[in-house]
Amino acid sequence: MQKCSTITMNNLYNWKKKTILIVEDDDPSFLYLSVLFKNQNADIVRSSDGLDAFFICMTSSPDLVIMDIRLPILNGVDTIKLIKKYHPHIPIISITASVMIEEQKNCTQAGSDAFVAKPVLPNDILPVVDYFLMNVQANHTVFNSVL
Repeated sequence: MQKCSTITMNNLYNWKKKTILIVEDDDPSFLYLSVLFKNQNADIVRSSDGLDAFFICMTSSPDLVIMDIRLPILNGVDTIKLIKKYHPHIPIISITASVMIEEQKNCTQAGSDAFVAKPVLPNDILPVVDYFLMNVQANHTVFNSVL
């Protein structure tokens, strides 16, 4: 469990007018990420399953997607493939508790732009999110942060 003080990293980045879609079915994980990104002035949209996330991307085109891999209805890898098929410019950062190299490889092959292992620490994810939010076109350099 993360200490509360680790998520109070206010205003290290300024993501005002940036929308982040967090695709996470675990409520505490969503709350943690939401607070972390709101502290950087980002607007947050939530989806708790892959199919809903795909529909959100089709209708509102967020600036960045944080994608859990183990999701109900449509898993994260398949959701990444769908989103990238129609919106290849939207950066997607995969997050998962699994540190299996094969799962990371699957995410990358599906089109994920970066991979961060859970537990997600502010110093691991904030610079990666900032990199993609501050670059208009996502390049496909893959960042890895395996704890």
